[in-house]
Amino acid sequence: MENEKNPFIPLTPVYRQLLILYFLVYLMIIPFAKLCFIDTSVPDQFSRQLLTFVYNTLLFLPIFFYRSNYGFLHPLLFSTLFELATKLLKAPNQLFSFFDTRPLYDTIFNVALRGWNQFDIAQADIFLKFLEILSLVFYYLGFFYGPSFKNIKFKPAKAPNTWFYVKCLTIIFIALGTMALYLQSKGGIIAHFNVIGDGRGEIRENDGIIFLIIRLGFAAALVLYAFDKELIKKPWFLALLVPILFANFVSQGSRSSIIIAAAAFFVLWMIHNRKIPTGSAIIFGVLTVVLVGVLGEVRRSGQGSAEVNWEILTSFSFDEATTSFYDDIDLREVDKNSTLAVAARGVEDFGLLWGKSYVSFILFWIPRAIWQDKPYAISQYTSIYLYRDTAGRPGSPVAEAYWNFHILGVIVVFFLFGAYHRWLANFFILNSENPVCKCVYVILLLLISAPGAAIILKSLQILVPIFGLLWWVGALGPGLTFGPKKIL
Repeated sequence: MENEKNPFIPLTPVYRQLLILYFLVYLMIIPFAKLCFIDTSVPDQFSRQLLTFVYNTLLFLPIFFYRSNYGFLHPLLFSTLFELATKLLKAPNQLFSFFDTRPLYDTIFNVALRGWNQFDIAQADIFLKFLEILSLVFYYLGFFYGPSFKNIKFKPAKAPNTWFYVKCLTIIFIALGTMALYLQSKGGIIAHFNVIGDGRGEIRENDGIIFLIIRLGFAAALVLYAFDKELIKKPWFLALLVPILFANFVSQGSRSSIIIAAAAFFVLWMIHNRKIPTGSAIIFGVLTVVLVGVLGEVRRSGQGSAEVNWEILTSFSFDEATTSFYDDIDLREVDKNSTLAVAARGVEDFGLLWGKSYVSFILFWIPRAIWQDKPYAISQYTSIYLYRDTAGRPGSPVAEAYWNFHILGVIVVFFLFGAYHRWLANFFILNSENPVCKCVYVILLLLISAPGAAIILKSLQILVPIFGLLWWVGALGPGLTFGPKKIL
């Protein structure tokens, strides 16, 4: 595939060299140099670091063996770049880690592993790293050697007319109106934030359909921008995006909903313009840190309080926002250990789930009030069984596959996920000029970044409304055809 015809935005030699340099310095030289400062109270540091190095090497294989038909938005590379960007965003100070002489591994304290000594915890960590390596190996095998599926070729989309804009804007205002009525039914925004403070799992179970309607506003805005790339320059459109994104945050208290939505428009801009704006990417990263910190303070201020501290939005402090962001990251590091707890105790103490967590995303539309024994998401099983609460601790897709079907589950799930990613790449090659498919590709690329049931559910909750919306506004072409199974 020639570069000018490559829809994935080719990786320039400079970017590739910088990524390889990052790998050599920060993922190989510095970590192994730090092994000179081993804390003898933490066992198996060398073995754990060796497995981490193997995993990182596998992760960077598409960059080491870069092909001309790859690019920033190719599924193989995007997963690596997204994970790298997430790590840098969480801990940008790691760029100066060669001045840090602290040991690689600290003593682990995990509520779910209370009573375990550090040697047993280290063994569990080694096993988890083995599962992660296994998942990546079979992901690649699935991508290059997995089954081929017939692809979909969309016929050219109809050009937008006046009614297209009117209908999309109507959906946006309906979504915002639903948000206002929902808050009123909950007794106001303060009462709603108090409920969120006690855990978001219950409101997601009971009010999922309402949140689906609210997310239609984002779907309509994304469709508008996919069909008209000049909209991003118009003040009225930008003015609509602010309440749309904020509505998603207020309804569920999820800051990631704003970040993912903003990232969707960012990636769509890249597809429209076939380039990556380096300066804008840095600005987006900084704004993400600030936004997560500020909204975290807003959410926490309403938990168990008589009022929400909206003043943080007007009395902005960059230092306070970034401090709040990294305090929140530290808290989430505790939740990250839930993946380790699943690998250590899930199967051994409670047996296999046999697909229950995967079935849960199909049954999300059934309220638990109707079906009390409806299967839970993996985060709820982790909290109920391992932590004895209902907070909802997210585990990784690797841990989910293992708890459901043991090691064979990790192999099969990630092999099929690799085959799916090849199908997705071929789908975009066939339809890269179609605005409908630009929307679909952006959502699938950003949201289904791993084969987790909760991840797939969130994607479907946005994709299904998008297709319904496209049909209603008359943007879909007259039909579909099937493309070739193999392109890449």
